[in-house]
Amino acid sequence: MPEPAKLVEKPRAPLHMAKPSNCVTAATSRWIAFTTNADYVERVVVRPFPNVDDGLYVVSLGAGRQPRWSPEGDELFYLDDQDRMVAATVTLEPTFNVTGRETLFSATDLMVHNNGWAMYDYDPVGRRFVMLREGPEQLPTDRVLLVAG
Repeated sequence: MPEPAKLVEKPRAPLHMAKPSNCVTAATSRWIAFTTNADYVERVVVRPFPNVDDGLYVVSLGAGRQPRWSPEGDELFYLDDQDRMVAATVTLEPTFNVTGRETLFSATDLMVHNNGWAMYDYDPVGRRFVMLREGPEQLPTDRVLLVAG
């Protein structure tokens, strides 16, 4: 049985000292997901919006980063500390809850390490991911190369 999302009453570090990044809003615009290091480990968390002080829910079991919502808002994707793509199944009503987590694939050969910006997105039409991959050579910066496959 999946471990439910945990409501965190007080992070160990004050939130003004935390470094939130990769903030994304769910389709309903009632929830925001982001990466924070409030407890000194990068974690994917969710807060209600616009009343952000009404809760803080931890999504990633361990470290996590670069969250992205599915178009329906019923899944939250993120990279774990081993560069694996994880899909957290969630419910948004009456309150936020994680109902399951599944590791989808390894992203170790993809460009996932950066300065806090997500290097992938979820394609709402084809139910697939669009990801950047490091190439063996430097490509021109004035062009975009799309690799489908």
